[in-house]
Amino acid sequence: PGWNRSDLFQPGRDGAGLLYTQEHFEAVRDHLLPGGLFAQWLPFYQLDAFSIRVIVATFQQVFPHSLAFLANNNMRYPAVALIGSMQPLRYPRGYFEQRVRVPTLHEELSQLLLGDDVRLFGQLLFDQAQLTALASGAPLNTDDQPRILYEAPRFTYRRDALPFGRLLPLIAQLGVPQDRLMADEDGLLGRYLLARNTYLRAMSVHMVDGVDAALADYKQSAILSENFTSGYAHVVKIALTKIQGESVSEGRSLLEWLRDARPEIPAAQRLIDRLDNRPLRADHP
Repeated sequence: PGWNRSDLFQPGRDGAGLLYTQEHFEAVRDHLLPGGLFAQWLPFYQLDAFSIRVIVATFQQVFPHSLAFLANNNMRYPAVALIGSMQPLRYPRGYFEQRVRVPTLHEELSQLLLGDDVRLFGQLLFDQAQLTALASGAPLNTDDQPRILYEAPRFTYRRDALPFGRLLPLIAQLGVPQDRLMADEDGLLGRYLLARNTYLRAMSVHMVDGVDAALADYKQSAILSENFTSGYAHVVKIALTKIQGESVSEGRSLLEWLRDARPEIPAAQRLIDRLDNRPLRADHP
């Protein structure tokens, strides 16, 4: 089937707002083959809440089946892909393994934390119902009513807007997707999505209030899902930073907590063993 992608352009640049219009989406739709998909990238850090709702409403006007995927777990520059289709999107368990059969490609995707179904569909941010709720009551962006053309530049030049200031409230409001796109009888995908959202909240708190304020959410993320490993890795990073600084015992306590909370992952125990093989500095009072 066909596949089209709209690159991540800056909506505040002159004329770029016209690429979010209903007419432009219709032109893309008309060039798709049966079963084709279209990805419209949205830089959430360059759009206000109103513009996001307008774009989603306009996108859904053209593509009756739509989803939102998170590009990565980066809250400094959060980017979202709206995926549009003319047919419902459903996938069998094992879809990733069926599609990615070249070992070198599989290895490269695994390095990007996209090595299986759970991690691939774990990037799902909002399902069809959530996007519909988000867009409810929003006007459309059209050639003769080019709202994004005027709204996006106004927001771009604000200096008081946090980059995650639109994404985080939407996650809190809409929660995790209920439509997982594939069977999830064992709950692996559901736990992954919850752990991911907790991790994103931790990153946002970290950026504003510091690491200590975010530590509880990082730890919670580490234990919510056996497949989502970013929370675990971040707690390890915090522990090592403390050990290399002036809080050796505090860092060690974090590693011991990780070892006990996730005993199936050996990293924390290995670091504790390495720590035991050298003299420990006493913490400063």
